[in-house]
Amino acid sequence: MDDFRQLLPLLLTFPLLKKSAEFVLVIWPAVLRIAEVYLRFQQPITPQATYEFEQELMAALRELGRVLLEWKYNHLEGDAATQAPFVRYQGVRYRWREKKGRHWVATLAGKIQLWAWIYESPEPREPCIRPLDWCLGLQAGCATPALAEQVGCWMNESGASQRRVLRQLRKFCNVFWSAQTLRNVTATLSDGLAMHRHAAQVAQLLKWLEQAHATAGPHRVTLSAGRDGYMVPIRGQKEHREASTAMVTVLDRCGKRMVTVYLAQMPDLLQCMLSEQLTGLLRAVLEQWTGEWPELQYVTDGGFHATQYYQQVLSCWPDPRHRGRVLRWKWVVDFYHAAQRIGDLGEALFRSPKERAVWVKEMLRRMRKRNGMRRVLLSAAAHYGRRRLSAVRREAYWEAYNYLSSRLQFLDYWSCKKRGMLIGSGITEAACKMIGQRIKCSGMKWGLEGGQVILELMVLQRSQVWCAAFGAYLKSLPLPTPESRTSHPKRRSKAKKAA
Repeated sequence: MDDFRQLLPLLLTFPLLKKSAEFVLVIWPAVLRIAEVYLRFQQPITPQATYEFEQELMAALRELGRVLLEWKYNHLEGDAATQAPFVRYQGVRYRWREKKGRHWVATLAGKIQLWAWIYESPEPREPCIRPLDWCLGLQAGCATPALAEQVGCWMNESGASQRRVLRQLRKFCNVFWSAQTLRNVTATLSDGLAMHRHAAQVAQLLKWLEQAHATAGPHRVTLSAGRDGYMVPIRGQKEHREASTAMVTVLDRCGKRMVTVYLAQMPDLLQCMLSEQLTGLLRAVLEQWTGEWPELQYVTDGGFHATQYYQQVLSCWPDPRHRGRVLRWKWVVDFYHAAQRIGDLGEALFRSPKERAVWVKEMLRRMRKRNGMRRVLLSAAAHYGRRRLSAVRREAYWEAYNYLSSRLQFLDYWSCKKRGMLIGSGITEAACKMIGQRIKCSGMKWGLEGGQVILELMVLQRSQVWCAAFGAYLKSLPLPTPESRTSHPKRRSKAKKAA
């Protein structure tokens, strides 16, 4: 340790550090702490000693990083003589107050004390601003962009909760926040990223469409869309309400899924918000795509909202390349929902479990054949005519039979397999399960706004566009513009009045 202490006079002889002797004195305690932890790790080496060494070393390095950040950020602004008398921010002109304000800012290395020049608004009762805060990109006025991004990632994890994220902040960043501060930072980040989600997802789909067309295979590239609903607990309501999610995926020439982007919305009237987002995403991709036209597929269950969206939007979608034509979207009802209805037919028609299992297995095999669903319905009708069923079984039979017969043209699984398309909505179901693992944990209840904050973050991360959206968000943050003047504003005279 004495050797390290003797290094201080030697370091001060370097030209770069000689001008910043104060800087060396500030970081020296943290450097000595690192050296002390390093030298303390000696024989005997045990697992417990190794664990303690790494923990102490990381804490010491984090402290050094915190000191460096605090020093650097506090020396970004010049002295009073270099300050512009006015700055313009978002169209409002602010005046320099000739004083600095202090506040605490959370970073990945811990909390730092930031001193920044204050500018006041000419309008009465308007808050003052610190231009340095906007230049650093502070989120909610208290977190650096790097820490805010880490918080956003932690909030996306399955089973995450406010308490768990606050513990992670204390453990890994030495940051002690309240739950309200955490919510403010998360909401600010989510609102900012949501503005760039659409552009990032469009660019992602166009990129993967181009890559899919470069692959080799017997099929055409497919652009597949789907949507579904899931129930979420809402604060202040006894019953769950239906939220919605949608996906758009690209399949290459071998029918292999390459990329999937997601959308999600908290409960709203008739799922209008999700429909608008999905329509806007598909329209932007199709209008900007200039290559070979892909196969267009819509895979869902036979629910009300999915059916309504196909009838009102997709079935009459205008072709962007040929005026007066309509795009042909192939709607496929999910294979597993149809298979469930065949199981219901077997339950209604057969009392013997063995006969029922044999018939259902054969019908599932026929479903994948050409005109397979027609054969299934003919077989079910033949068995129904030879049997006397109770009222309950007849009701179950006709419910399943009508479900299949009314959607017969959308159950062509043989054609989909032949063209390399999807026959099931497993991707959309997986999205529902993924969201459920985050927002349907034990004891969780959500408000509509708070739930949408988390859904926006999850959609960005699962769509693999987080980095693109975050980079675009940081570039879009407004910055204050200094306005110089030949002379500084006159200071008020503080001369004492004569007695």
